[in-house]
Amino acid sequence: MDNLEKQLTKLKTIEPNGIYKERSRAIILGSQQVPYIGVLQRLADIIGSRTLAVSAGALSIALIIGALSILGNRLMGPSLASNFDKENINKEVEEFNFQFAQVEYYENSAKKIEVALKKTSGEPLSAEELSL
Repeated sequence: MDNLEKQLTKLKTIEPNGIYKERSRAIILGSQQVPYIGVLQRLADIIGSRTLAVSAGALSIALIIGALSILGNRLMGPSLASNFDKENINKEVEEFNFQFAQVEYYENSAKKIEVALKKTSGEPLSAEELSL
């Protein structure tokens, strides 16, 4: 074990020949350097960056719409479809029409009461109030 340590420390001090060192450096620095290009960059170069961007955008929009549609179907389910019964909708519309008629009746009666109070108090009436 002691012998191995001595050999390793001896190997640490070894330096290459000066000519070999300069020649190796010249070869390494003279060779053409190829920058690292990632997989996505290569794919974009092959297809074309605009085409890739547009198709990726369209695909992501389609996936989002599909996911929201599936999620909506799971959350709403068949209970939403049962609420679209034509008879129930017609009943609700009739109820709203009746309520609107009541509101209109109360508005008209409030105007008539106002006109009657003005007549009894002797206040002048507007042209609109005279037509009531």
